[in-house]
This record gives sequence, structure tokens and C-alpha cells, in this order.
Amino acid sequence: MQTRHKTYYRDNSIQISKTLYKKTESDIPMHSHNFLTISLLLNGSIVEKTSDSQIHHANLGHVSIKPPKVLHSDDFVEDSLFLSIKIYDWEYYQLDFTQWNWVAEHKTLLPHFLTLIKERNKKEAVKELKSAIQYCLEQKIQSVQTPNWVLDIAAYISENYEETILITEIAKRVGKHPFHVGLFFKRYYGVDIKTYQQYLRIQYSLATAVEQNKSLTEIAYQNGFSDQSHFCRTFKKITQFTPKKALHLIDV
Repeated sequence: MQTRHKTYYRDNSIQISKTLYKKTESDIPMHSHNFLTISLLLNGSIVEKTSDSQIHHANLGHVSIKPPKVLHSDDFVEDSLFLSIKIYDWEYYQLDFTQWNWVAEHKTLLPHFLTLIKERNKKEAVKELKSAIQYCLEQKIQSVQTPNWVLDIAAYISENYEETILITEIAKRVGKHPFHVGLFFKRYYGVDIKTYQQYLRIQYSLATAVEQNKSLTEIAYQNGFSDQSHFCRTFKKITQFTPKKALHLIDV
């Protein structure tokens, strides 16, 4: 990472930037903003608390939505890099988020952040991001009703994302038929098990690129891809950007 803060774009209605917060020394006590903030945690870990005692432990891939005037504090458990969108004129962008929220995305929101950096038409890009966030929030509501054995599958994939995972092996672990494992997982997470694992690999690959000075081949092998070509194809399939283009856009 070349800078602790970089602004990609700013006008009177919106600012798009990245910020690196150092572990412990960047901790921020209770405060609020006079703008709407939507932030993607590219790497690291943070504990955020609100004045009404809500707490969220966020890791890479999590996205925060903070409306104006929401009191909150931030404790950085690790060095944490955010891509952030500050909306000063939320009426112009037709953003009606009124509740503090975090989403642990199942369908990656990274492409929408990259598009916002790249495209001139910010209003259309924000509109697409809003739709994607609303989908994630709907999935979050549904997850309250997710059976424990489906949650266990998601946790297992998260812990072993870089390994080869067979649905037959997962089925044995949870004592269910492979057909029902696939059916229920997609019902509650919106994607099949293979795609969910690919999302995780892409998130961790980007975090590796941000944290470490490694080649794309090294990043690919470290995060479970068979080779650099496999990594690049999967990355573009999921994000619509090549790894090199994405890293160039966020200046890594």
C-alpha cells in the first residue's frame, strides 16, 4: 500500500477513497458523520460499536452502511484497509438507508466499488450498488431463519476456502443427502457452494495482494487456485475486472 489515504474522486455530492487504519493507534472513540458512508473492508478486522450498544465484528469482505449522525466507535483489531464512499447529497443519489448496518456479502460487492472508481456516471454506478446492497440486506434477514447445519456448512467453507471441497464430503459431515445440501445452501445463501467458495477465494486473494508483495502466481496458489490462469479467469468472472486492472484501480 503506497498511502494511508487516497481519494479517487470527489465533488460536492460524493467522495470515493481508500483509507488504511493502523492497528490500535487508529482507534476512534464515539463519533458521528454528517454524511452517509458505505465502506468495503478489503483486509483486516474491526470492532464497531454504536451508542445503543450494537456491536459488529467485521472481517474482510464485510460492508458497512452508516447513515448521517449515527454515533459509533471503531476499534481496529488489525491493520484495516477500506474502500469508502461518502455521500453528501443522498437525495440526489436516491439513497434511503436509515439504519446502521453491516453485511457479510455472499455475492461480492467489490465490482460495484471498482465501477464507481472507474466510471464517469457516478449516479448510475451508485444506483447499481444500492440494488446490490439491498439484495445483501434481504439475504441477511433471511439468514435469521437459516438452519444451524447450513450455517455450519458456510463456516466450514470459510475455514477451508483454499482446499478442494466436495459436496459429498460436506453431506457426510452434516448427515444430509448431497442433493438437500446443495438445495438448502443455495436457498439461504443465494449461490451454490462452489460459487460461494470462489467468492471467498477472490476476497482473500485481494487481501493477500494488499498485504503482501507477491506475484499473481503466488497469490493464486496461496488461495486455492490451480494456477495464475485459473485465478485470473475466476477473478474476472466474479468481478468483471482482471486482477491487474482491479489492483491498478485501487492503487495497490
